[in-house]
Amino acid sequence: MAEATCRYNGFTHRRSILLESGRLLVLDEVDGLAGEHECRQIWQLGMAASKVHLSFSSPVIEEASQVSRAYGVKMPGRLFAASIRGPLPAAIAMLLTVKEKQEIDVEEARAILGETGKLTDKA
Repeated sequence: MAEATCRYNGFTHRRSILLESGRLLVLDEVDGLAGEHECRQIWQLGMAASKVHLSFSSPVIEEASQVSRAYGVKMPGRLFAASIRGPLPAAIAMLLTVKEKQEIDVEEARAILGETGKLTDKA
């Protein structure tokens, strides 16, 4: 498991990552200023995207994008953007699996990662 925390302009973003055989779990948690905020988790899909399954804890939209196989070469691509809007703290989980699609929610992601507290408890 790996964790990274970034603090900037009154916001704290923590990303927790777990890579195991056949799955990748990413949990993003954001805390900060009062008010309504939009948090997005963007996944640029490469050429092998059809070989994996992606599940998200929040609504996802698919958008056109560009990918590059080499420096200076751009090709049409696509991305998934999971987003939530509301007060902070907020969290989004993504689960990539190889064999079969599995659903994920934030509480399940925290349990898998072995977390008991929220971002504000650890910042």
